[in-house]
Amino acid sequence: MVRGTYQHGLGFGSPSFWLFMLGATANSILYTWIYNNTGRSTLSAILFHFMVNFTGELFALSPRAELYSFLLTVAATVVVVIVWGPGH
Repeated sequence: MVRGTYQHGLGFGSPSFWLFMLGATANSILYTWIYNNTGRSTLSAILFHFMVNFTGELFALSPRAELYSFLLTVAATVVVVIVWGPGH
């Protein structure tokens, strides 16, 4: 991990680290779905990624709020996969 980054501050193997990694995986599914369902628009995926990062920097969340954010991201990912299917 790169010193001075958000991920470095989490501490390797800590619960916050694993929460971040699982959230990144869920977000990756959402980025891919957005890319595939907008006519392969790289810009749409980039804008979504920007908004995720921007709001993460804009609002300092408590550990409880980070957990809720993670759960909402996972819920959105599950809905996308169930409603539109993994093939889309």
